[in-house]
Amino acid sequence: MRNLLSLFMALLLLVVTTGCGGGGAATTKTSGESEGDDNVEVNTPLTEYNNLAGEYEKDGAVVVVGVGEGLKESIAYTSAQTRAAGQLAVKYEQRVETVRKDMQEQLSSNVQGGTPELNEYFSNVVKVKSKQTLQGAKVFKTKTLFSKKKGMYTVYMVYGIDPKAVATSIVSEAKAQPQLYARFRATQAFKELEQDMESMDQPK
Repeated sequence: MRNLLSLFMALLLLVVTTGCGGGGAATTKTSGESEGDDNVEVNTPLTEYNNLAGEYEKDGAVVVVGVGEGLKESIAYTSAQTRAAGQLAVKYEQRVETVRKDMQEQLSSNVQGGTPELNEYFSNVVKVKSKQTLQGAKVFKTKTLFSKKKGMYTVYMVYGIDPKAVATSIVSEAKAQPQLYARFRATQAFKELEQDMESMDQPK
């Protein structure tokens, strides 16, 4: 009887030990993940619209992403557009400054390229043309989400100025000054602006 009891206890111990040792194999690792990797790619609407804005900018547009919330969809839409408009004014001035720097570098190799005159010209573009150009801004794309839990609408918006409007705001001011216009046209930066204007006039 004692030998039978000892044999039963030995078998029970073996079963328990085997079960504990195999417990760690229950967890499976997803293909492509490494141990300790807790970073998961999340494609949110904001990420999606930032990427979309980048695509528009590759074509020469000046765009920003606005996000607005509200108890009504119309309020969320207006909020998104208002926030985007404030960001766009800064983005437009940054684009004008980039063009100015490009022209300055290209004119610096020419003894006739006057930097003070260039600075004055682009300063005038921002003062005179920015308000007019920003008034022509438009909504490129929107996405509206509704949270049942919060009872709130969220609007994501790509808002901006198309390439032709950006180029026109800079080129048209130069055309009023024939001598300056002739010198500016010699730069690659100015030629690219004129190409943007012409390409937008072509039928799609």
